[in-house]
Amino acid sequence: MLVAQGKLQEALEAYQQSLKIRQTLAEQDKTNSGWQRDLSVSYNKVGDVLVAQGKLQEAPEAYQQSLAIAKALAEQDKTNSGWQRDLSIGYEKVGEVLVAQGKLQEALEAYQQELAIAKALAEQDKTNSGWQEDLSVSYQRVGDVLVAQGKLQEALEAYQQSLAIAKRLAEQDKTNSSWQRDLSVSYEKVGEVLVDQGKLQEALEAYQQDLAIMKRLAEQDKTNSGWQRDLSAGYSRVGEVLVAQGKFQEALETYQQSLAILKRLAEQDKTNFSRQRDLSVSYEKVGDVLVAQGKLQEALKAYQQILKIRQTLAEQDKTNFSWQRDLSVSYERVGDVLVDQGKLQEALDLYQQSLKIRQTLAKQDKTNSGWQRDLIVTLYKVGTTTAEIGGKHNVTQAQGFLRAGLALADKYSGMERQQLIDALNQALQQLQIPLIKGIATVKSLPLSV
Repeated sequence: MLVAQGKLQEALEAYQQSLKIRQTLAEQDKTNSGWQRDLSVSYNKVGDVLVAQGKLQEAPEAYQQSLAIAKALAEQDKTNSGWQRDLSIGYEKVGEVLVAQGKLQEALEAYQQELAIAKALAEQDKTNSGWQEDLSVSYQRVGDVLVAQGKLQEALEAYQQSLAIAKRLAEQDKTNSSWQRDLSVSYEKVGEVLVDQGKLQEALEAYQQDLAIMKRLAEQDKTNSGWQRDLSAGYSRVGEVLVAQGKFQEALETYQQSLAILKRLAEQDKTNFSRQRDLSVSYEKVGDVLVAQGKLQEALKAYQQILKIRQTLAEQDKTNFSWQRDLSVSYERVGDVLVDQGKLQEALDLYQQSLKIRQTLAKQDKTNSGWQRDLIVTLYKVGTTTAEIGGKHNVTQAQGFLRAGLALADKYSGMERQQLIDALNQALQQLQIPLIKGIATVKSLPLSV
């Protein structure tokens, strides 16, 4: 109850009191397996609260204590499936903390132990759908770590094992919406790895399977906002692959399906900031495709919709740096289209709005290389656009912006450092030419904001 209410410290103290009692009981009679199991459960509960509090150094100790007891019980009676399952949960919890700590190899080993138990249980009783589901999820966890390690082929094989089980379960009971959703998630994970491997057509087919399931679920219950959002995400994933394949019109139509759903969800609850942000991202994807198609006026309208949403969000919480950065990106997107339309002064005004935000963010955290890069790109855009407008005063100002960008680029340690330096140097060199016409424009910097 206390955990559900968000009273984590009180919950921790209550669980620790319970733990003390169970430690005393377990110590009194080490042969009492019930008391031993209760003690294991208590350690897990303490660990869960410590994780929720972000105390990742303390949580593993509690989980390891629980795991040690679960190992001992499982060793006493290898035919006790309940104890075997407890042991698999112990490995799972240890694995989750190790992932959070970035210890991927150790996490993988824990998850593989869990998987071995899940396999054994599922093999014992192939009609036990709960154990089959546990096995499917266990394969997914192993796959997730392998993806994080960059072992894509091994991850794909793990996800395909999970998918095969999810298919069987979904086929057994087509009315079980939970199993249908699990199947859609399995297709999604397979699709993601295939995208990373560059196998776009296979990825598209996996995503389309995922989308077909989400359509059925969303149709079953149109009031289920979670399923509606999942359907929107399904359309978006299909759209991304179509963009990668250069099928812009198909991608646009797919993104527009996603956008229509998110519009409805955002309209239902205008105070839900998460939905508002999702809507802005959807408009952005539509706008990007329209730019790729050369439909600049339509793209401009989409980007202006985003700008309105993000201005509102940024105003709501000025301490939310993510929303502030989103707003700066929106200013730049609109500015880029205006440059393409030849509306340089309007574009410059928006770039300068973005510049103010990015200067603030970069000052807030000088170690954030992403924010430093953002600032360099914006200084480039402000500089080249100012120069393109022309006039001696503007050229002087443009040089100042470009030199400021170059000074930052020189200190920047990211992979694109040399690319940024070269672009800024080229723009400065072109400013030395008496005829300013034809100076490097915004689009000649091959970097996204």
